[in-house]
This record gives sequence, C-alpha cells and structure tokens, in this order.
Amino acid sequence: MIGRVWVCFILLGFVSKNKSKSAATIIPKMLSKNQSYEVLKGSSQVLECRVENLGKFVVLWRKGDRILSAGKLLIRKDGKVMITEKYELKLSDIEESDAGEYVCEVDVFGETKEVRHQMIVLVAPVITSWERTLEVSAGDDLTIICEATGNPPPKITWRKHQDGKVIIPDETGSKVVLKNLSRRDAGLYICTADNQVNEGVEKITKITVKYPPEVKIEEVWIPHKKTFEVRLVCHVNSYPTSKVTWFKNENTKLSTSDEIVIENHEPKYVMKIEKLKVKNFGKYKCKASNALGNTEETIEITGKPRPPIFSGDQREILSSVKQLNITWSTDSIVPITQYLLAYRKSQTGVILSAPSSSMSSPSDWSQSIIPVEVPNASLTSFSSYTLKNLDNETVYDVRVKAMNAFGMSKFSKVFNFYVKTSVGTQSDIAPRSLQTEAKEVNSGSSTLSLLLPVMCVLISVKENFS
Repeated sequence: MIGRVWVCFILLGFVSKNKSKSAATIIPKMLSKNQSYEVLKGSSQVLECRVENLGKFVVLWRKGDRILSAGKLLIRKDGKVMITEKYELKLSDIEESDAGEYVCEVDVFGETKEVRHQMIVLVAPVITSWERTLEVSAGDDLTIICEATGNPPPKITWRKHQDGKVIIPDETGSKVVLKNLSRRDAGLYICTADNQVNEGVEKITKITVKYPPEVKIEEVWIPHKKTFEVRLVCHVNSYPTSKVTWFKNENTKLSTSDEIVIENHEPKYVMKIEKLKVKNFGKYKCKASNALGNTEETIEITGKPRPPIFSGDQREILSSVKQLNITWSTDSIVPITQYLLAYRKSQTGVILSAPSSSMSSPSDWSQSIIPVEVPNASLTSFSSYTLKNLDNETVYDVRVKAMNAFGMSKFSKVFNFYVKTSVGTQSDIAPRSLQTEAKEVNSGSSTLSLLLPVMCVLISVKENFS
C-alpha cells in the first residue's frame, strides 16, 4: 500500500506541474500601441486592438466610463458600433460627439492589459452668422459680423468683391469695422472661413451706402455738315436715384424741343443740341437732387475753339534728333486765326541734360505764336510746328491752344516726348545699314586673309622652278 500511494503522489505532482505550465502559456499579450486618429465627420473608422493568446479571456471596449462592448456582445445599441472578427471597434457615421478617448482592455487575473486611442473628429467650417444686406448713410460707421464653427476652429478672412481688396478684421477675426463710409465703400463683402478640412466656405454681405448726388459734366462736339452737334453729358452718381433737371442761364428750365433733345440713361443724362448756332451759346446747368441733398454743375458753350488734340501717331521716344515736327487738329465753328504753342523741358524729366541757350529753364514755359495765313473754312483744322535745338537725354512737355473770332480755347492736354542719345556712332546712316556694311567688310577681310597664304605658296613654288 505504501508503494502505491507514493506512485499516485508522484503522478498527481506531475499533473499539477503540467497544469501550471499550460496556464502560463495562454496569458494574453496586448500587441496594439496607443494611436491618435483624425477622422472626418460623417466617415467611418476602425480602432485597432490586437491581442495575442486571448484564449477565453474577454476583450472589453469603453469610451470613458461608458462600456461599448464585451467580447462580441454590443452594449451600445445605436447601430453605429460593431466589433470585427479581430475584436477591432468600427465606428460609422462619426459625429462630433464621438470624439474622445477609446480604451480596449483585457482583464487577466486582475491585471489589466489595455491600449488607448484618441479620436479627433475633423469638421469642415460652417458659417453660422452673417449679415446679408446692410444699408447706411455716407459718413456712418458700420460693423459687419461673420461667425463660423468647425474643428479645428476656422480662420476667417474678408475681402471686397469688386477689387479683391483684403479687409482687416478685429482681433477676433469675426468682425470688420468700417469707418466714415462713402459711396466707394458700397458693394459686396465676402467672408471666408477655412480650416483646411475640405474647401473653405463663403458668405456675402451686401452694403448699400446712401449719399447725395455727385455731378460732373462732359462736353462732346461732333462735326455735322456745316456746324456741330453738341452733347452735354451729365454723369450723376447717387443713391437713392436722383432727379436731374437742365437749366440755361440759371433760371430757364429746359425740355426736349425742335433744337434740344434731353435723354436720361442713368447714370448719364444727356442734353443734345443737334445743330449748334450762335443763339445756343450760354451757360448750361445740370442739377441733381435726391433725399440726401442736391448738387449742380455749370458749363458754358461758346464759339471758342475746342482744345486742340495732338496727332496719335507721333513718336514719343526719339534718338539724337535736333528738331521735331509736332502736328495737331482743332474743331472750331469759325476759322482759326492763330495758335499759341508752349513748350519746356519737363520738370521731372531732365536726365543729365546740360542747359541749352535756346531753351528756358525747366520750370518755365517758352511760347510761340503761330499765325494762320490762310484760314480753313472746314470744321476741323490741322496745323503743325517744328521744335528746334533739342537736347539729348531730355523729356519735353508741349501744349497748344487755338484762337478764332470768339476768343481763345483752353490748352490741349500736355504731349511729352523723350530725346535719347543714340547707341554707337553718331552717323546719319541707319543702324540697320551700319550692320549690313559691317558684315560685308568683315566678309571681305576674311576672304583676303584666306587668299594671302595661297599667294605666298604660289610665289614660293615659282621661285623654286626658276
């Protein structure tokens, strides 16, 4: 009996030892590492949890203190969570509230094996508050607002639609303060919210500025058989729209008649004299009025010549010339009797130029009176004048006005031209001709240099035979 008991004891010890080894080989090991996931709102994401030698132990998922699953059993029942065959946690249709820390853990005899994942939900920007339309009066201050949400928080920028001008907001970025508004501040202001998640979004605020009329008259003469058609164009800017009235000599209100036609094409208001006569001479006033005030401008129609216009084909950059013929045209209802031409070295355009005895100092205008020997009966006259003794590296200003039986016109616009020093030779030969001749000379020299050795060889041979 003693021997048998001893054998059983040995066998039981052997079995107990093997059981201890078996238990040691199935202790689970967490293979996954902590990760951070950036996930777009509305998308899906799988969170990893790889466990080696899981055996009969249970994988548990939780978010904070809320248990989501235990093994394959789902505790969260909203249909957005599922467990894969490898015990990964799959989240679908992710919302901002799903952001946070997720823990996968296995309890092994009271010791927790776990992995922690941080999920950040990226949300494209959404502009939640902005003004669609605003109306203010000129001189007022105005604050416009644009607020947006998103993750990460979006950056808000402003620009004006018409010119693309960047508008600087306050320190929050959501407000723009516009001070002392004028009509030029009216328009569309675009707020853009962007956080690099998908594309930025935009909203538009329309600002309307009420202001009194601004008036400017343009005078246009059009040759018409034996006289001119004269159009006075009154450019009116205002909001609200202005009522526009034409007057002659202050008090005579004008309307369409046999001689005058009045046309309104906002913002242009036109008074047209179809056939200009002496009786049409006088002062004409354009008066514009709206709820914020009234503005007027007056212009006088006379028989004086129109300001001369320089020919458009005249060169503005010249090389080492000493004189220049300047041409222009002038409209006049009666023949031109003389011109006054003024010229000078430009106050801002003298380039290393030495003073010339033939010209005055740059700040003064020299003048020449040009009489018209044979008056031209046509409505448009053409004339010219030659400026002499010009200096190199100098910019010149020229202007001209005309006189007829009714008086002197206003000066023309200033015509500028620049005399530069020619590069290379001062010869009168054109640069292209010089290049051609140079090539021909070089070619001849090359031929001669090739012939000389041949001639020397022939001479040497002849001497040997002689």
